[in-house]
Amino acid sequence: MSETPSIRLATASEYDDLGKLIYDAIHIDNAAYSEAEKRAWMPAPPGGLAWAARLAVQEIWVAEAGRDLVGLITLAHGGCIDFAYILSAYRGSGLFQRLYEMLENEARAENVDRLWSHASLMATPALEKRGFRVVRPDPVERDGETLMRFEVEKYLKPAEQAND
Repeated sequence: MSETPSIRLATASEYDDLGKLIYDAIHIDNAAYSEAEKRAWMPAPPGGLAWAARLAVQEIWVAEAGRDLVGLITLAHGGCIDFAYILSAYRGSGLFQRLYEMLENEARAENVDRLWSHASLMATPALEKRGFRVVRPDPVERDGETLMRFEVEKYLKPAEQAND
């Protein structure tokens, strides 16, 4: 890691590149899941029309080092953090914190009451450090493998203000 990544909003022309980034973040230096679990989770980088449609309705912040995308976080309808991935070389650098702050600031500006996610074994501790709590274990079955994950949430407004 030679330079501090810059953060910006993604463009539609990058959607397939984001699929490759997510695939690499899952498959390279991810000790939280077995090789079989990683293959079941994402056997190939997502791309194409269905992938583009899923991303088109989300706000997406990307981290870029030089010309390389090295991280992303997305905010979907209803306060869902749909994707949050950092390439292994940038983990532990504070990059997730920077991406998350962009997302939370935008969510607050949009008066989102609650952020939530189905967080992986790697993402759950990072989100807990930012005030999320585990709601429940949320294992998912894919291609004969059980992938452990957790439903997590964080309220951005006190409960008495959430209905204002």
